[in-house]
Amino acid sequence: MDRDVNSTTATHSLAALDIGQLEERAYRVLLSLSPGTVQDVAEKLSIPVERAQKLLDRIESKALASRSLELPPRYIAAPPELAVEALIRGKQALLEQARLSIADLLTLTSLAPSESGQHRLVEVISGREALGLIMQQLLQTVQTEVLGFQRAPVFFSNLNLNPPGNIRIRSVSDRSYVEIPGRLDVIRQVIGLGEEARFFDPLPLKMVVVDRRVAVIPLSVENPGGPSLLIRESSLVDALCALFDMTWARSTPLAFTMSGEFSGSLQGRRRSKSTKDVTSLLASGMPDKAIANSLGLSKTTFNRRIADLMRSLEARSRFQLGWRAALNTTSEPNE
Repeated sequence: MDRDVNSTTATHSLAALDIGQLEERAYRVLLSLSPGTVQDVAEKLSIPVERAQKLLDRIESKALASRSLELPPRYIAAPPELAVEALIRGKQALLEQARLSIADLLTLTSLAPSESGQHRLVEVISGREALGLIMQQLLQTVQTEVLGFQRAPVFFSNLNLNPPGNIRIRSVSDRSYVEIPGRLDVIRQVIGLGEEARFFDPLPLKMVVVDRRVAVIPLSVENPGGPSLLIRESSLVDALCALFDMTWARSTPLAFTMSGEFSGSLQGRRRSKSTKDVTSLLASGMPDKAIANSLGLSKTTFNRRIADLMRSLEARSRFQLGWRAALNTTSEPNE
């Protein structure tokens, strides 16, 4: 199939190799001509001959083409499997060289080894902007998993976390977090993207742990602009991971149906749908305000449903109601 190499919407697949879009189009023209003159390239790209000459000089300097000795010279495109591969290897070498400079750069920062030869394991991060930058870098370099305790308020709503499928993400949210308007919708969305979410109240702190090697903990949970601790791989990070694992084991899974409604393995089938929804959420340990918001109920309607449930289940307290609701729903047969 013929391709329009002159189209301005042509693929710019070599951008990562520092090949400009017009340079790539010129290379593609040469591949189709095999070989071609400056005049040929100028006509194909609909540009002046002088500009075409500059383009050819640039792609020749990048080993994408070579010229003949005849006059006028004819330009021959280098085979892609050789030329592009060579550019990739050169780029990789430069990246490795940049990686080797990390040790040298560390000597100029607060991350430099102390007199004892040990790197600083705990660092104070001041300012919301600095914390946001560090969080984004951590999430971009994650290799295996991300663990998180979520409490109100929300510090960042625009962090970009699009890990590959082999990254496991687990979050535990408490009452203060799920009661924020719209947060249950956010949880539903991230569950749809593969995140595992649970509920536990109260959580002792807000934190994010990446690959069980680096943790970030705000020193003031209520102040988004306050200082935070960046903790590197150490027994302290191990302790935070152990705390997460114990909390995760005791927390309640959050799940939603395909239509976006809250669901769970404790949902009964004999009562009305609205009553079953309330029972399901009560059994999961969700707070009243979050349940009412998620079901679109007013405070008066919600309290009336709770009173009806307490009478029907002969519960004398809210704790007993949640416990009996869980037993009642799990004992009901599936239809």
